[in-house]
Parts: sequence; structure tokens; C-alpha cells
Amino acid sequence: MRSTGLEPVPSRTRPSNVRVCQFRHDRVLYARNEMIIQGMKRVCQRSRRDCLFRLRCVIMVSLNIQNGPLPCNAQEGGAYMLEIPEAATIAMQCKKTIAGKTIQKAVAGMSPHGLAWYTGDPSSYSQMLEGRTIRSASYFGGRMELLADELALSFNDGVNARYLEKGEKRPDKHQLLLEFEDGDALYCTVQMYGGICCFPKGSDQGFYDTVSREKPSPLSDAFDEAYFSGMLTETTQKLSAKAFLATEQRIPGLGNGCLQDILWNARVHPKRKMNTLADAELETLFHSVKRLLAEMTEKGGRDTEKDLFGKPGGYMTVMSKKNAGGYCPHCGGVIKRMAYMGGNIYVCEGCQRG
Repeated sequence: MRSTGLEPVPSRTRPSNVRVCQFRHDRVLYARNEMIIQGMKRVCQRSRRDCLFRLRCVIMVSLNIQNGPLPCNAQEGGAYMLEIPEAATIAMQCKKTIAGKTIQKAVAGMSPHGLAWYTGDPSSYSQMLEGRTIRSASYFGGRMELLADELALSFNDGVNARYLEKGEKRPDKHQLLLEFEDGDALYCTVQMYGGICCFPKGSDQGFYDTVSREKPSPLSDAFDEAYFSGMLTETTQKLSAKAFLATEQRIPGLGNGCLQDILWNARVHPKRKMNTLADAELETLFHSVKRLLAEMTEKGGRDTEKDLFGKPGGYMTVMSKKNAGGYCPHCGGVIKRMAYMGGNIYVCEGCQRG
């Protein structure tokens, strides 16, 4: 039988005291392979772009299972991850700095990156974008979008955008570089994974783009207590608090980063099942989502992430990699970091009981 490359790694002869560990390791690899196969079956039901996105995510999660949790700086902070506060902040900064500027030169895909993807061939971006003027900037969930005349240029959560003034040194490596006629520039890099998509504005770009535009933002009045309560169904009530709030695009743009302080503020453990929360606790959680995301946005994002100019946000995180091993400002308990659902969570077990 021809190898698919997905078979579990066979165990070689080892001393008896490590055979049990090898058996467990092989079982993990088998689970990883099954995850990839099932993920491929699921994504094939969606558009081609969504297939690529989901398959890449499945692979990233599988690598996390095989090799243990990713290093801390590859999950939070070190790998740039746009969430609502950062997407809103960078969109506002783009409005003030590059709106009205005309693109003189556009270069996409200069530095190969296995987990950076584009709409079509990145080499066509030059022809598509050069000579067009940036008209506006906006955000949808964790996506930031520029309008260049009739084209939209969309950056999803793993894309790091930076602004450069005339005369500033351009980076040697990048996934997108826009040079403007006045000498300023915008460049984008991808560290872990990310998409830089250029397409006619208003065109259908698949599931993730659609839900980020259609679902109400927690920063809007439409995201009210009735809407939040409606998210709780017979199925979702069985999920953990992290899974409920930060997966399946239930709240586009709310990810594992912002989630940590939201749950700590609500005194809810990330692993706690939603059906164990009393009505008063659900109300507290709702207000924590609204208040914390608004505060993070007003302060220019979290201090673990950077804005368009490379400066950290003004919101000082409590439950993040910066404070792991430190002490909770509320009860004095130790802030613990642990792996859960393919990423790290930060917990004060004195405040957040499971």
C-alpha cells in the first residue's frame, strides 16, 4: 500500500522503562493524523480559501499536539495576533496616516512563507494595486481592511502591519510592501500564519469574512444581553468558557488573548462548563466581554501586542505571558500558565475556580 505520510511513527526497540512513554507518544501521533484527516474532510465542504485556512489551522494544531505546546512567544505576543482591540486601533491609525495616499509600488510574496496566503497569485498584486489610492480603513472582527479604490485589501489576525515614513529603512523580509507616492510606506509580515487578501470590494470571500461582517461586534449596541443569551444553546452550554467565547467564530475577533482578562474579570475559569454558570455569573460574564473589549480598544490595544507604529498597546494585561508566575492583583494568588485547547491559558485559581 502506498504511504500517505500520515501513518503513526513505529516504535523502535527501546529499554522497557521508556516503552510506555513511546506507546503514549504513538497514540498522540495517531490522534494527530486522525485530526488532519477529519479536518480535511470538513474543510472540503467550504470554499477553496476557507479550505486552505482551516487545513493550515488543523496542521498547526496537530503540530502542537505532536511536539507539545508552542513556545509562549509563538502563541501570544511573539506571533502577532489581531483581535478586536488591535484591529480597531490599527484601522483608525491607517485612516489618519495613509488614507488619501496613492500606491506607487506594491510587492507581495517577496519572502516565501509556508503559512502566509493570498488571494490568487501574489505576483499579480503589483498590477492590481499600483496607481490606486487608499480611500478608507475599517475593521471586521479581528480583520483590518483597506479600500484602494474599488479593491479591498484585507489582513486577517496573523498579519503584522507597520507604517514607515519617508527615509526609514525598509525591512529585508516582508509578505507585502506598499510604497506611496509621497515616500511613506506600509509593510506587512507574517510570523506564524496569516492571510493578505486583495479582491473586488463587496465580493464573497467565504465563511470567515462573511461572519466577521455580519455578526455584531461586542463594541456595538447590537451586541446586547439578549444577543449574548441567544448564543447559549443546548449544544454550546456543554462547552467550556474558552470554547464558548473564543471558537467557531461565535464572537469574531475575540480570541485566546483578550479572553484571558475577560474570564479573570468575570471570575470564571477557562475550563469551566457554561452550563454550570448561574444567571448572575452569566450576566457578569456578558458585561466583562463588553467592558474589557471596550477598554482595550480605547487604550489602543493590549500591552502584549503592537500598533501600526510598533508601539505596545496601553491596556495593561493581567492574565498574560507577561505576568505568568507573578501574583494576582486581586487575591495574591499565583498566576499559572497551562496548555489548553491548542494554546496557553492564564489562571488565578484563587479567583477562578473550575
